[in-house]
Amino acid sequence: MLSRFERMLIGRYLLPGVGGRIVLLVAAIGMLGVTIGVASLILVMSVMNGAEARLVQQFASIDGDASVTRPGEFLQDWRQLAAAAQATPGVVSAGPAIERDVVASVNGRTYAADLQGLPPDRLATNPLVQPGQALVTGHAPQGDGEVVIGSGLAEQLGVYVGEPVSLMMVRFEPDGGIDTDFYSFRLAGIFHSDNAKYDSTRIVATMPAVQRMVGAGDVVSRIDVKTRDSEHADRILAPLKAKLAGKATLQTWREMNKALFDALAVEHVGMFIVLSLVVLVALFNIMSSLVMLVRSRHREIAIVRTMGASRASVIRIFVAVGSVIGGIGTVVGLAIGLGLVFSKAPLSAALGAQMASNAAPSGYGIFLDMPFIIGPLELVGIVVMTLVGTVLATLFPATRAAAVDPAEVLRYE
Repeated sequence: MLSRFERMLIGRYLLPGVGGRIVLLVAAIGMLGVTIGVASLILVMSVMNGAEARLVQQFASIDGDASVTRPGEFLQDWRQLAAAAQATPGVVSAGPAIERDVVASVNGRTYAADLQGLPPDRLATNPLVQPGQALVTGHAPQGDGEVVIGSGLAEQLGVYVGEPVSLMMVRFEPDGGIDTDFYSFRLAGIFHSDNAKYDSTRIVATMPAVQRMVGAGDVVSRIDVKTRDSEHADRILAPLKAKLAGKATLQTWREMNKALFDALAVEHVGMFIVLSLVVLVALFNIMSSLVMLVRSRHREIAIVRTMGASRASVIRIFVAVGSVIGGIGTVVGLAIGLGLVFSKAPLSAALGAQMASNAAPSGYGIFLDMPFIIGPLELVGIVVMTLVGTVLATLFPATRAAAVDPAEVLRYE
């Protein structure tokens, strides 16, 4: 605990008076730097967390949290594999899908696409073909002659609902030759998912239609597995992965997009380090202000020492002065950062309305819809890092102050 005498000196040194305006200015700059650094850390970390959560939602919600495949071949025993997946605790659903690479063509315009065939029960729950979700016009495929495509692909092809779409599939013959088959479908609907990959390449059809195009019988490309908790799909599906070892390959959405999430993690750490340097520079300003304070108040420090103050007492005084400066900056930065995070929703609503009235580019809507997420552990980490850094920054000037020799300073007084 600080004594009354120590608290009095702390208050005096925090407001050094007319002769200490430069010291006060440097300390204020340090405090402002801490405020900006803490607020920036909170805001950037929340944006990065929100971006990751948005990616998780997109990658894990459309096709499922994991896929069971057999590389290089179709699944003939897909019913048994789906049953094994469905029986795993924590699994909500497990359904088949058959996919083929095709070339979509409309009036001479051709683009590569990913054709996916789904059974009726999966079409009924797939957000890409459900009105009120991703489907913006038309309806889900109701027969083997209908398809639904992404908005980006529809724009590239220049096609509208109700018009014909030609799909070309390449087949490799046993003798090494290449053959092409052409199939005609009616466009039943167009979806927009805010996922560029799906919107520009995905074509959804019924599973029987794609199976007939493949001509391999009752086979599928994979089993899509949905769990009750996408974030912990790896842990939930670990027993199934062990059970299928040697029979089939199970990959979670994180494993399938490992490079993307690894890059995001590196960017997360990089941004944290860069913004931490802002706090570090501010802490150097606080240290500089305390060094200047010690130099300008060395006579007072010597007098305090002659009055009986110990070296430890002097150290406590200057550590407390620096800690108060850094603490105020931390609290203000915390308030500003959290204020920006929690005001994101109303600000996004207001900006969204303004952009809609001005016909702003649709890409901005992705940012406005992205959540800002900051966890309590991250907040505690930022605050503790800043406060510990503040205390460490005060140790050098505090020990310099404690090392003042009263006899040397007051010899000629």
